[in-house]
Amino acid sequence: MSLQFPRGEVVRLGHDVAGTFPPVLATITSAPLLELVQRVDLTPDTVAGSGARDWSLLEQRMHLITDLFRCRHEWEPLFEPPFTAAQMAVVTAGRRPAGPL
Repeated sequence: MSLQFPRGEVVRLGHDVAGTFPPVLATITSAPLLELVQRVDLTPDTVAGSGARDWSLLEQRMHLITDLFRCRHEWEPLFEPPFTAAQMAVVTAGRRPAGPL
């Protein structure tokens, strides 16, 4: 399985997350956040081993999602509108836009 991200980036869920943590999340100092990450991130402070080889296992899914969100926390393309004005007009009219979304 894979996720399509902006600008053509594809994240393959069975592979380790590519990238590094931004400086603001490189070292987690918030106690509640640290407690959560320690519960769900099987390889703390690294993306090594983050691929979810078996998506049916919640533990593997949460590990991948944690590292993916942490790596992409400040990634500019995620702050862009997900649809163009033309696509939004089609959606507002109750239809599905043609082409990739």
